[in-house]
Amino acid sequence: MKSITRFSAVFLFLVVFMFNSCSNEPIDSTLDPTAGNSNYYVKFKMDGVQKTYTNTEATFMNVGPMGTLSIVGIEGLNSMNLHVMDQAVTVIGEGTYPLQWTNVGCDFIEGSANYASDYQDFTTSAGNIVITEKNTSNKTVKGTFNFVGKNENMTQTRNFTEGDFFVRYE
Repeated sequence: MKSITRFSAVFLFLVVFMFNSCSNEPIDSTLDPTAGNSNYYVKFKMDGVQKTYTNTEATFMNVGPMGTLSIVGIEGLNSMNLHVMDQAVTVIGEGTYPLQWTNVGCDFIEGSANYASDYQDFTTSAGNIVITEKNTSNKTVKGTFNFVGKNENMTQTRNFTEGDFFVRYE
């Protein structure tokens, strides 16, 4: 009889533990400041159709004497990727960065297709990435972008206009 009572007590404890553990609690914003924050975004028009991605990541890095910025907006299997590498400065700041082969570029990934501003014939799309605000206290960066993306075979073109981003960086 003692073993049934012990088993019942252990079983009751496990059931109560499971129900308490499975509650739907919000993420503590002190652990993840971007949790539940849809204020961050990467927006653009692709061939005139508005796209807004609220799952974002951004990173500023210094690689030797070169400053780099990487911004990604993700929605399902699609992503918009922006990158700036400037060999003249160690920290990327506010300013206009014209698209330049391998240094400043944009890529849109749609499933398995990639539309890039750097083309297979070693030319680059017209366009730019403009950083209009870099807030080092809040670790946010804001700006605009535009480009013409071509697929890897250079047989399809997508126009990316009215690009706008506001993201938190690490």
